Amino acid sequence: MGHLSIVKSFLEDAFLKDAFFRDTYFSIGDLLFPQTCIGCGELLTVRGAFACDLCRLEIEVINAPYCSICGNPLLTIGDGRPVCDGCVAKRPAFDAARSAFAYGGVALDAIKKFKYGGRAHLAGPLTALAFSESVCFGRNGATGDINPADYDFLVPVPLYKKRLYDRGFNQALLISREMKKRWGDDSMSINYTGLIRTRWTVPQTSLSIEERRVNVKGAFAVVGKAFYKKKVLLVDDVFTTGATVSECASVLKAAGAKKVGVFTLTRSVLK
Repeated sequence: MGHLSIVKSFLEDAFLKDAFFRDTYFSIGDLLFPQTCIGCGELLTVRGAFACDLCRLEIEVINAPYCSICGNPLLTIGDGRPVCDGCVAKRPAFDAARSAFAYGGVALDAIKKFKYGGRAHLAGPLTALAFSESVCFGRNGATGDINPADYDFLVPVPLYKKRLYDRGFNQALLISREMKKRWGDDSMSINYTGLIRTRWTVPQTSLSIEERRVNVKGAFAVVGKAFYKKKVLLVDDVFTTGATVSECASVLKAAGAKKVGVFTLTRSVLK
């Protein structure tokens, strides 16, 4: 799977910049591998889509009220800045985290196919949906919580080199590229070499909250001084307990980062 993804990425980089080759590439792909809805399996007529209109409506957009720190949706809101019980008990290392969608249903299926099924192209439609539907980026002319002017760097959460080789791509880097493309802001760059994962960690999915913290403790490091006095937006696909992005934020803050925000396409919603 990893080798096939690498070849696919090379072909896309080589051909998709040219309009003629891009159309030819996708036309052949549509004939060989017709796109179907991730939710119901219906054939899709819109190029680049991942779900039909009905299934896309089932994706739960995260709306206010939510914790002003970790972004977890809240049932009620009191006076002042809303903060969830978890962030009151233990303040995370990042300054604020926001996610576009709840991690469940069609969104969960899409992320799994994107991340584990080699469907790297899903970074585009998933990020596009986040930009059009999520309050993170503002809707109907409103200013969102995530503003490119507030950050110097987009920093994808890194994969360990063996996992990157096996998967063929870093999903967080692909999301970062799609975000930058949609913002069209040349003042903010993507730094995917300054934050590294220093050791192998077991997948977090089967671990408890405390086990997740222990699993990623000391698993990241900063190379160089690019983040000193800079504002960083960490990017990933899923926020579950926040252990991974908190550890990344701790390392970035220790390296002198002035501000560390977090954006993930999806998050587990704790109700």
